[in-house]
Amino acid sequence: ISFLACTQSDNADYVYSGYVAAIKYVMSQVSENCSTETQALLDARISDEIYVDLYSNSRYWQEVQEDDSALLPSDVVGELSDKAMDSSLKLNGVEDGKESYGRMVDLLLNYYEDELQ
Repeated sequence: ISFLACTQSDNADYVYSGYVAAIKYVMSQVSENCSTETQALLDARISDEIYVDLYSNSRYWQEVQEDDSALLPSDVVGELSDKAMDSSLKLNGVEDGKESYGRMVDLLLNYYEDELQ
Protein backbone atom coordinates (compact mmCIF):
# COMPACT_ATOMS: atom_id res chain seq x y z
CA ILE A 1 0.00 0.00 0.00
CA SER A 2 2.81 2.40 0.82
CA PHE A 3 4.46 1.65 -2.55
CA LEU A 4 1.27 2.57 -4.40
CA ALA A 5 0.69 5.65 -2.24
CA CYS A 6 4.21 6.87 -2.91
CA THR A 7 4.45 6.06 -6.62
CA GLN A 8 1.04 7.54 -7.42
CA SER A 9 1.69 10.75 -5.50
CA ASP A 10 2.05 14.16 -7.11
CA ASN A 11 5.14 14.72 -4.95
CA ALA A 12 8.30 13.68 -6.82
CA ASP A 13 10.13 12.94 -3.55
CA TYR A 14 7.43 10.45 -2.53
CA VAL A 15 7.49 8.81 -5.95
CA TYR A 16 11.27 8.45 -5.80
CA SER A 17 11.10 7.11 -2.24
CA GLY A 18 8.54 4.49 -3.23
CA TYR A 19 10.62 3.20 -6.11
CA VAL A 20 13.88 3.22 -4.13
CA ALA A 21 12.25 1.27 -1.30
CA ALA A 22 10.92 -1.24 -3.84
CA ILE A 23 14.29 -1.67 -5.54
CA LYS A 24 15.88 -2.38 -2.14
CA TYR A 25 13.40 -5.24 -1.61
CA VAL A 26 14.07 -6.56 -5.12
CA MET A 27 17.84 -6.34 -4.73
CA SER A 28 17.64 -8.22 -1.44
CA GLN A 29 15.55 -11.03 -2.90
CA VAL A 30 17.73 -11.31 -6.01
CA SER A 31 20.83 -11.44 -3.81
CA GLU A 32 19.34 -14.25 -1.71
CA ASN A 33 17.78 -16.30 -4.50
CA CYS A 34 19.51 -15.71 -7.81
CA SER A 35 22.81 -16.37 -9.51
CA THR A 36 25.57 -13.78 -9.71
CA GLU A 37 24.74 -13.42 -13.41
CA THR A 38 21.17 -12.44 -12.60
CA GLN A 39 22.42 -10.06 -9.93
CA ALA A 40 24.72 -8.47 -12.51
CA LEU A 41 21.80 -8.04 -14.93
CA LEU A 42 19.81 -6.23 -12.25
CA ASP A 43 22.78 -4.12 -11.19
CA ALA A 44 23.32 -3.00 -14.78
CA ARG A 45 19.75 -1.66 -14.94
CA ILE A 46 20.08 0.53 -11.86
CA SER A 47 21.47 4.01 -12.39
CA ASP A 48 24.63 5.23 -10.73
CA GLU A 49 22.63 7.96 -9.01
CA ILE A 50 20.44 5.35 -7.30
CA TYR A 51 23.53 3.47 -6.16
CA VAL A 52 24.95 6.68 -4.70
CA ASP A 53 21.74 7.21 -2.73
CA LEU A 54 21.65 3.58 -1.56
CA TYR A 55 25.29 3.74 -0.51
CA SER A 56 24.83 7.06 1.29
CA ASN A 57 21.81 5.72 3.14
CA SER A 58 23.68 2.57 4.09
CA ARG A 59 26.65 4.59 5.38
CA TYR A 60 24.36 6.83 7.40
CA TRP A 61 22.73 3.88 9.17
CA GLN A 62 26.09 2.20 9.69
CA GLU A 63 27.35 5.36 11.43
CA VAL A 64 24.21 5.48 13.58
CA GLN A 65 24.78 1.87 14.62
CA GLU A 66 28.44 2.54 15.41
CA ASP A 67 27.66 5.65 17.48
CA ASP A 68 27.99 4.65 21.13
CA SER A 69 26.75 7.93 22.61
CA ALA A 70 23.08 6.89 22.63
CA LEU A 71 21.20 5.87 25.76
CA LEU A 72 20.84 2.30 24.43
CA PRO A 73 23.04 0.49 21.91
CA SER A 74 21.64 0.41 18.35
CA ASP A 75 21.45 -3.37 18.27
CA VAL A 76 19.23 -3.36 21.38
CA VAL A 77 16.99 -0.65 19.91
CA GLY A 78 16.84 -2.55 16.62
CA GLU A 79 15.87 -5.79 18.31
CA LEU A 80 13.18 -4.08 20.41
CA SER A 81 11.87 -2.26 17.35
CA ASP A 82 11.69 -5.49 15.33
CA LYS A 83 9.79 -7.25 18.12
CA ALA A 84 7.39 -4.32 18.51
CA MET A 85 6.73 -4.18 14.76
CA ASP A 86 6.23 -7.95 14.58
CA SER A 87 3.80 -7.86 17.52
CA SER A 88 1.91 -4.89 16.09
CA LEU A 89 1.45 -6.60 12.74
CA LYS A 90 0.27 -9.82 14.37
CA LEU A 91 -2.17 -7.94 16.61
CA ASN A 92 -3.56 -6.29 13.47
CA GLY A 93 -4.23 -9.59 11.73
CA VAL A 94 -1.00 -10.17 9.81
CA GLU A 95 -0.36 -13.74 10.94
CA ASP A 96 3.27 -13.94 9.89
CA GLY A 97 4.20 -10.50 11.24
CA LYS A 98 7.41 -8.99 9.89
CA GLU A 99 7.96 -12.02 7.70
CA SER A 100 5.09 -10.68 5.59
CA TYR A 101 7.50 -8.01 4.32
CA GLY A 102 9.10 -10.72 2.20
CA ARG A 103 5.97 -10.74 0.05
CA MET A 104 6.79 -7.26 -1.26
CA VAL A 105 8.59 -8.59 -4.32
CA ASP A 106 5.78 -11.05 -5.05
CA LEU A 107 3.29 -8.20 -4.89
CA LEU A 108 5.46 -6.07 -7.19
CA LEU A 109 5.71 -8.92 -9.70
CA ASN A 110 1.93 -9.34 -9.66
CA TYR A 111 1.41 -5.59 -10.01
CA TYR A 112 3.75 -5.34 -13.01
CA GLU A 113 2.91 -8.75 -14.53
CA ASP A 114 1.64 -7.39 -17.86
CA GLU A 115 4.74 -5.25 -18.32
CA LEU A 116 7.06 -8.20 -17.63
CA GLN A 117 5.64 -10.32 -20.45
